[in-house]
Amino acid sequence: MGRTEAPVPRGSSQWPSWAAVIVSSVTLVATLWFHHLDRNAAINDRLLEHRRAALFDALRVIDDVYSNEPIGRDGRAPSPHNWDIQLARDADNQMRVYCQFPETLTSFRTALGLHSPETQKSSGISLAALDQFRMQVALELGLPGPVGRDKDLAWITSLTGATSQPGTAK
Repeated sequence: MGRTEAPVPRGSSQWPSWAAVIVSSVTLVATLWFHHLDRNAAINDRLLEHRRAALFDALRVIDDVYSNEPIGRDGRAPSPHNWDIQLARDADNQMRVYCQFPETLTSFRTALGLHSPETQKSSGISLAALDQFRMQVALELGLPGPVGRDKDLAWITSLTGATSQPGTAK
C-alpha cells in the first residue's frame, strides 16, 4: 500500500513562516538603524566636548591677554603675568578643527586684537569684541546667547583680595 499524504489546504501554512521572516527582518533593520543613530550621537557628543574645551581654552587665553593689557582709566594692566603663547596657538588650532563656523575663529582673533601689520591697522582689544566672541561661543555650543551682557561689566579687571594667578599676591 502506498502512502498518501493529506491534502494541504490552499494558502494556510506558508503565512506564519513568511510573517516570521518579515518580523525578524524588520527587527534586524531597526536594530541596525538604532545602533547607527547611537553611534552618530556618541561621535557628535565627543565632537561637542572637544569644541567646548577648545572654546573655553580660547576664553582663558583672552583672559590672559586682557590681564596684561592696559584697561580702564589708569592705563595699567589689571594683573600682569607671564603666560605661554602656545596656549593661544593650541586654542586656535583646536577651533580650526572642531568649530562649525569660520566666524568663531575671526571673532577670537578680533577679541585678541590680532592683525596683519602689513595690511591692517591694530584695533587693539575691546570689551565689545570679547562680548561678541562669547556670543559666538554660545552659537557654537547650540546655546542661547550669554546672559549678563553689560558693556561696562564685560570683563572682571580686579576684585578686592583676589590674586592674579593661583599662589601669587597682587
